[in-house]
Amino acid sequence: MMVAKASITDAELDLGTNTFSEWLSMGEGLVNAYFEHGPVQDIVSMEKEFELLLPDGTPLVGFLDFIVDRGDGLEVVELKTAARSYSDMQVRLAEQATAYAWALGADRKPVKVTYIVLVKTKEPKVQVIETVRGPEDVRRFQELAMTVGSGIVAGCFPRNQSVQNCSKCEFRDQCLGQVAQAA
Repeated sequence: MMVAKASITDAELDLGTNTFSEWLSMGEGLVNAYFEHGPVQDIVSMEKEFELLLPDGTPLVGFLDFIVDRGDGLEVVELKTAARSYSDMQVRLAEQATAYAWALGADRKPVKVTYIVLVKTKEPKVQVIETVRGPEDVRRFQELAMTVGSGIVAGCFPRNQSVQNCSKCEFRDQCLGQVAQAA
C-alpha cells in the first residue's frame, strides 16, 4: 500500500484549475505508472554531479539522474515528467542529452541516453525514448554553448524564464531587472 504525505508551507501555491486532491491523485498515478513500468535497473550512480570544460575554458556543471550499466557500456537515464508525450524529434534535438552523454565520454565514443517520461495524462503513462550522442554531436553542442555563453557575457541573450531556471540563475538580476529585486 502506498501512503502519500504532503505539507504546505507559507510559500504561494498555484494549483491552476486542479484541486490539491486532484494533484495528489495525479502524483500517485504517476508513481504507480513508474513502478508498474519497472524502476530503473542496473544503476551505477544517481544524481551524479559532473563538470565539463568547454574548449574556451568555460565550465559546464550539471547532474545526471541515473548512470546505468546494462553490460554494453555506461548509459545515461534521464527521468522527466510532462503534460504530453515527447516526440522522437524532441529527444533527438535535446541539447541536455548531448551534455549528459558528453559527461560519459561521448566526445570519444557514442553514448546512449534514455529518457523515461512520466506523462501526466488522465491515465498516467510511462514513455521510453532512446537516443545516442557521439563526438560530432558534442562538437556541435560545444560550439552552441560557447556562442550562447558569449551572448550572455555581452548582455545579449534570450531569456529562458521559468521557476526552475530563475531561482538559481546567476544572471537572474540582469534578466529580470526590477522584477527580480521585488521578489
